[in-house]
Amino acid sequence: MKAHAKDYLNEYKTSQPLWLKSLIDEAINSNGNILEEKLNGVYKLLKNEVEESELANTAQVTNNTDKLIVKKLIHNSGINALKNQQSISFSENCNVLFGLNGSGKSSYFRILNEIAGGNEEKEILPNIYVDSVQPISVDIDYSIGSNSNQLNWSNTSRAISPFNMVRVFDSSYLSGLLNKREIDSTLVEPFGLNLFSYIIETIDGLKTKLFNEIQSAKNEKPRINSEKFLAHNKGVFEQSYLSTVQEDEVQSRFEFVDEDSKKLEDLKIQYQNLSQQNIQDKIKIETTKYSEINAIKKSIEETAKKTSTFVEEAKNILELYEKYSFESNEFKKQLEVLKKLPSTDSEKWKSFIKSASNYSQEVEDSNEVCIYCRQPLQSDAVNIVKAYSKYLNNESEIKLAEVITHVDILIKNTEQVNLNIQMNQDVKQVFKRTVKK
Repeated sequence: MKAHAKDYLNEYKTSQPLWLKSLIDEAINSNGNILEEKLNGVYKLLKNEVEESELANTAQVTNNTDKLIVKKLIHNSGINALKNQQSISFSENCNVLFGLNGSGKSSYFRILNEIAGGNEEKEILPNIYVDSVQPISVDIDYSIGSNSNQLNWSNTSRAISPFNMVRVFDSSYLSGLLNKREIDSTLVEPFGLNLFSYIIETIDGLKTKLFNEIQSAKNEKPRINSEKFLAHNKGVFEQSYLSTVQEDEVQSRFEFVDEDSKKLEDLKIQYQNLSQQNIQDKIKIETTKYSEINAIKKSIEETAKKTSTFVEEAKNILELYEKYSFESNEFKKQLEVLKKLPSTDSEKWKSFIKSASNYSQEVEDSNEVCIYCRQPLQSDAVNIVKAYSKYLNNESEIKLAEVITHVDILIKNTEQVNLNIQMNQDVKQVFKRTVKK
């Protein structure tokens, strides 16, 4: 057994980082009274040796002036003996959990042990009462001072800020704290035990100083409102650091590739171009483009409205044309004398008959005189003329003539629709880019 605390400290420091070796040496050399200048040197070594990730974890140290109060624990899913959405509220003073074996008391302790980073890692058992294993999800409502917060925990990390400075204790920890001694053994305490407490207090001071410096740096960062984040994302965001699994997930989703680099270069060029231009002129040009595009849009909409009306009208006219054309032909078939004449289905023949009928009415001749040669008609010719009169006065033929007139009007109306849209080169480029997309 060693005779003095310094011997234990010299042995202990051999496997420690440089800053702790320096602290132990200074404590031994000064017998627990390190000068401020020497202590600042130790602090510089500590800062240089702490990696960025470790620095972030150090930020989990809580400020002793703020009181951390756990208000509520909500079990969402995944932990043995606890029902989904089951919650437990805590008093600010003292809480006692009691119940039958298997009611979930130990599950609550395991959750708090892992979040606080207890001395021994406790296995989180899955819920044995469900068919498939569910992901672990726990929400903890807590406050620090006057600020209320919520942490979402999924068992991907331990010792989470600000709970990492909370002390937890379990009976299983006793094996490392109590050792059985033989009856005939003697306990010898070396001199210089004050060095142990001095070093511990000094380390606490360095940690507080480091925490304050980190807090000052964090306060200079922009604050992002995480109120509307999903519970899992909010928990990760408020932890101020990522676990290895979370870092891999972020890296896989947000890898910066060559395509992203090209987009960034294009944005830089656009920014430079905008910087060199008069913003007001640019706004005026874009406003003019917007007005022209809106005018083109309005013209297209009006044209589409007109053409849709024409299409509907043409559909109705074609239906009527087919109907009355069929009825006219059927009526003509009933006139035996007209069957002997050639080309009675043509428009020229119909026009010829109508013209002759109109002329006949003007000269007021009887149907027994030829309107061309002014000679009396034979009986066969008289029969043909009477058949003409019946055919022309047929209602279906009259309706068919009206439909044909409407067709001519519709054709003229559609020819008046202007489909020629005028646009300048800039507007054409806008339409081309839109079509490509």
